[in-house]
Amino acid sequence: MAIELKFEKKDLRNSGLLKTHARFVFSPLNELFCSLHVLKNSDHRGMLISWKLEAISQLDTLLINDMNYFSPLYEFGVPNFLIPGLNQNVTTLSEEIDCLKQRFTDRSTESFVRAFVVNRNSKQQAFLPSNQRKWEWDQFDQSHDNLLNDLLNDPKEVIERFFHFIERYNDLIFNAIWEKAHIADILKHEVDRQSKILKTLGFSEVIHELDNDKIFWNGKLQV
Repeated sequence: MAIELKFEKKDLRNSGLLKTHARFVFSPLNELFCSLHVLKNSDHRGMLISWKLEAISQLDTLLINDMNYFSPLYEFGVPNFLIPGLNQNVTTLSEEIDCLKQRFTDRSTESFVRAFVVNRNSKQQAFLPSNQRKWEWDQFDQSHDNLLNDLLNDPKEVIERFFHFIERYNDLIFNAIWEKAHIADILKHEVDRQSKILKTLGFSEVIHELDNDKIFWNGKLQV
């Protein structure tokens, strides 16, 4: 999935500021959502088709339905409001899920709905310039509206269903992937490597070292 970086002009003129303010986040929950993203977008992930087939074979009907139902949350990228590690010191999946549960209590379900709508509008702006992706956006928009309507009518039930879904998905599918592929070790190694590059060579070299295609468009960097 694409990661879009937007920089203020004053920041771009101060490489030291970029270097001192960059940080890395270790988030098992983000990796879980990314695995769901791959399952929903496997047409563009040919090298992972064997994993998709194995994973799908282990999903029951309820999990498949929930994966499709909640897909607007991760189909075109994982929104920041679902990654508590961005602003809290949590490093395990259970800690991250507990943080989200605490954040989206009965008294703050409106914050979930508000963040969901803001994320949808941001994605719409990214899609609108491209007529070629109109059909793709229309499909996403319909599933988004279904989930949003349910959130507005009964947010408590939807949010409880959401947490039940990601916990069951972790138990049945993701935890085995996490352990078998040693994802934690890979992430920690990458954090150490990029931290050393940042310290010795600066922020721009961190971007160059990312193992992805990069493109500059309208003053923004897309990775």
